[in-house]
Amino acid sequence: MGQDLDVRPCVLEMLNDNVDRVLLPQGFRRPNRSKSYDREIGATTQGINILVEKRPRYYPGAVAHIRPWVSVSMKTVGRIAKDLVDDNLDLLGGSAEIVVNQPIELVAPKDRHEEWYAFSGEDFAEIGAGVAAFIGTWILPFLEDYREPADLIRGAARQDDRLIRQKHFWIFVMAAHIELGEAEAAKRLLAEHFSGLGLRRRFAPVYAYFGEKAFD
Repeated sequence: MGQDLDVRPCVLEMLNDNVDRVLLPQGFRRPNRSKSYDREIGATTQGINILVEKRPRYYPGAVAHIRPWVSVSMKTVGRIAKDLVDDNLDLLGGSAEIVVNQPIELVAPKDRHEEWYAFSGEDFAEIGAGVAAFIGTWILPFLEDYREPADLIRGAARQDDRLIRQKHFWIFVMAAHIELGEAEAAKRLLAEHFSGLGLRRRFAPVYAYFGEKAFD
């Protein structure tokens, strides 16, 4: 019976009854029938996107896997990052502005990670309450720490475990330094995180931005 369930109305009701109550008072908006929230703080856009995997093959019997993601986009940082890679968005993880984009559970300590599976329509109310509580406990404080470029620099400097720090992340941190007039700090990150020959070849446009040769 659960496998015949129309999941989308259940998800929207879950958001209306639970998640909206946490996020809308914090300045987030969610368009009608959308599963995505966002709020703008200056040139920064923070988002929470409720992804839904319907009838996941990796979890037999489940009608839905609810997978919320959190994102932070910084327009001014993105413009500089795009210049750093000479418009090659592949070097920025596919986007010129999204400096953070990851599942919300990774923001919490490992022993507090949660996953949300629904097996029937009755499960969505409990899932919604769990997602809302998780967002209130872990995600809202995280987003308060990443409101502007200087916050990104501070988070990188303290090696914030809540962040996924792939190579393109460091390009955005370099861009944040440049925006704040700290080009030398950006160059130090280049030397620290992109010194291997393979990385120097791949990220040659970044070396060129600073007037340096990636390799001889």
